[in-house]
Amino acid sequence: VDLEEVEGDKAVEFAVSANKMCLKALGDPTTSYPTRYSRILNSLESDDRIPFVSKMGKDSNGNDILYNLWKDDKHRKGLWRKTSMASYESHDPKWTTVLDLDELSQKEKTPWAWRGSRVLPRGRDPMSGGGKMVTRALISLSKGGSEDVVTREFDLLTSTFVTKDAFNL
Repeated sequence: VDLEEVEGDKAVEFAVSANKMCLKALGDPTTSYPTRYSRILNSLESDDRIPFVSKMGKDSNGNDILYNLWKDDKHRKGLWRKTSMASYESHDPKWTTVLDLDELSQKEKTPWAWRGSRVLPRGRDPMSGGGKMVTRALISLSKGGSEDVVTREFDLLTSTFVTKDAFNL
């Protein structure tokens, strides 16, 4: 109950305390020799990481489409992006940004945090070209990482939130 209000005094006090414990275990980058802390941070932010992907349907040509939420030093909140299976299996996958959470947060003046996505099954999607491809997803976001989640309908063909007759919860 004390942590329900993300920016409340008790939640902030807890976060400060937890951060102190982490810095004690990992090393404070401002005061300690940068070994363990830097190694961990570098591996978490490395461009050489293997992207964790989810297969979320097919494109209009029947190719598998994979989605990934990618965070790095330029995209702290993350990029939701996609690629084909063939591209993912290559040495240098080509990614297309579907949603930039840092940009969305700035545009809407809300510190959005990613909570996941779920696609509308092709067989139930009237825009899918007879069940060939996935065109809609429900995107779950939370304000500042709180437990309150907002779910919005997203058009995967235009990479925009649906505004007309959209699902919003």
